[in-house]
Amino acid sequence: MRVFLGLKSSLLLLAILIFPMWVGAQEYIFSYRIVVRDGVIIKENYSITRAMVELDNKWVLFECEILPKESDLTIKEFFKLYQEAMLSCLFGRGIALREDGALQEYRSRSTTTLSIPPTRLLVEFKDDFATIKIIGEKP
Repeated sequence: MRVFLGLKSSLLLLAILIFPMWVGAQEYIFSYRIVVRDGVIIKENYSITRAMVELDNKWVLFECEILPKESDLTIKEFFKLYQEAMLSCLFGRGIALREDGALQEYRSRSTTTLSIPPTRLLVEFKDDFATIKIIGEKP
């Protein structure tokens, strides 16, 4: 049996995959890490991916809103353009900070690592706002 999608069906499927911003709340996993050595950024990782398995018993731990200037962005473009706003939102929830220092031959060396561990988010676009909800599983 052959399955053939018509042009309209193909375009609809493509629109859903490319422009998922308007479908409703979607669950993502976010993480961030930056390493600074002697005052110089040596590594920065910003990662956001769609959750493969969504939580069944969602519980909102923290919420913030971002007002994008553009309304026709894909979700990928939104995360790239509003990376700083996303970080500001998630810094309000809490971060992990580690400082390692050493003194060698009268010189001080320090390495600072700031990280946001993998965090589940619900992202919803409604009324020109992006609502970011940090979620967890109900106890």
